[in-house]
Amino acid sequence: MSSFDCVVISPDGKTFASTYSSANFSQLWNIHTGELIRTFSWHSGAVNCVAINPNGTTLAGGSYDQQIKLWNLETGQEISSIKGHSFLIWSLAFSPDGETLASGSQDNTIKLW
Repeated sequence: MSSFDCVVISPDGKTFASTYSSANFSQLWNIHTGELIRTFSWHSGAVNCVAINPNGTTLAGGSYDQQIKLWNLETGQEISSIKGHSFLIWSLAFSPDGETLASGSQDNTIKLW
């Protein structure tokens, strides 16, 4: 496996999600046992960043393919795909209430969703 690009811990402290250099997927792990829970096949490009919403139900990922994908952490199902940046996405953050997702891109924009 390549080096890690991003790691985020769930709000309940039980799991963490990680991305790897040049990988088009993210993985969810049990923080206490190290067991792999689920692999999310994300994008056509490498996943640069991930974020988990405050209630711990949704994983967001931003990629070289200029998309953000949202996944249900319980079921592993894709919730939606968001397009709006014109270059790769470097960072993601949920607002404290979980209603807004902020994304930062190499296109020199920050977008609120």
